[in-house]
Amino acid sequence: MNSSKNIDFICQNGDGYVVSQILRGKKGSRYHERLFDETDYIWNGDRTHKYKLFKETYTGLDKKGTKKTRERQVLIYWHKVEADQLGKKREEELKLAQRVSGNNVYGLKKGVAEYTKDITLDKDTGEMLQNTKKVQLVDYEKAQHDALFDGYFCLITSEMDYDASKIREIYSGLWKIEEFFRILKSDLKARPVFISTQEHTQAHFLICFVALLIVRMIQHGMGEQALSTERVARALHAATLKVNHPAGGYVNLNDVGGSLGFEKHVNKKGELVDTLEFSDLDEIAQDYQLIQQTFGTDFYEVQAKQEVFNRFLKKIDYKL
Repeated sequence: MNSSKNIDFICQNGDGYVVSQILRGKKGSRYHERLFDETDYIWNGDRTHKYKLFKETYTGLDKKGTKKTRERQVLIYWHKVEADQLGKKREEELKLAQRVSGNNVYGLKKGVAEYTKDITLDKDTGEMLQNTKKVQLVDYEKAQHDALFDGYFCLITSEMDYDASKIREIYSGLWKIEEFFRILKSDLKARPVFISTQEHTQAHFLICFVALLIVRMIQHGMGEQALSTERVARALHAATLKVNHPAGGYVNLNDVGGSLGFEKHVNKKGELVDTLEFSDLDEIAQDYQLIQQTFGTDFYEVQAKQEVFNRFLKKIDYKL
């Protein structure tokens, strides 16, 4: 995601970015001196969190492929809670690695490969040779090296006016973008598996994107009562109507419903959650009613004159 090519593309389009940067390995080595230098860190009161924010210049490419010097900010921060959790997890992995290496249990792979290494020994002399006895050892050196980075994170951004808290706030919203892609692929089926031409693919994705936008507008309008994407789509899918001209200009609305919900109860956090006990109420009908209440569209007549229905449409408040 934060490759030089991708960052160049973002900058060439006049956009900005906030992306994470790995600290381990060769790619993060350019920050190691700053990372382990304690002089510039800003600590919180109980010393469970620290950070440093600095600027750097780097060379990118413009649209013509010409080298261009740009500036960005780098935020390095550390959390004690994260460091303690990673340290505890590593201890468990090392204990498992010790058991495996002691018994040479090569079939046990999960949670072991990270801190074990294979060497070959001469059965008689114990020298390390090729194509002889294979032995698993615990890689303590790698464990000690990894422990140096426990709790540390790094973010880089093109936004030079952001402070440390703003950079972290922006990056913490990444899960929303990831959720958008999940909804597009799963709930709205954006993968164009049934079409082949470029025009059809673009049209299909546009329809899916507009559907996602509508769902998000509905959820935003519902606030804390917001339904999941699946339930919003299910309720709207059930809400269909037709204009019956032969019957004298009547609008027929289908009766919305057809799915039993679950009983709810309040958990220890005071949140209303579902149970496994079926409710007597129709979940689709309830969801549809909640959506209507949000937008002031409480129209429940199964059949209405077209002019009456048109007057109702004009009264709908679309503001969110």
